[in-house]
Amino acid sequence: MGIYQDIQDEVKDAMNNDLSDATATLTVFEEIKSLVYDPIAGAGATYTPVKYIMDCIILGDKEEKKDEADTNTQYINLLILDSMKTIDEFKTGLKILVRGNNYEIGKVEIDPTGATYELSCRRI
Repeated sequence: MGIYQDIQDEVKDAMNNDLSDATATLTVFEEIKSLVYDPIAGAGATYTPVKYIMDCIILGDKEEKKDEADTNTQYINLLILDSMKTIDEFKTGLKILVRGNNYEIGKVEIDPTGATYELSCRRI
């Protein structure tokens, strides 16, 4: 097995055991644009709302590092395995929902093997 598969297997196992408290459901909201042709108005666009659901690991947040007692944070970092990703591409500006809180993706980092994605998100 390669390093990609090793990461997938080890992190999945940890999500079910040691990291189960840090594991959460991530919902990503996106609007898919499609072009339609209206014979009167000409070409136009419609937007279809789509949501993607996957598991993630909450890595932490900026406010928690300053004050351990503060759990109501404005920023959150998430780790998603490539094999659990249900969206084609994470993009900055996408809206997400984690543990009942709404966030916006501000930064996306992919590890060198492509095995994991780290999302830095701001609460909205």
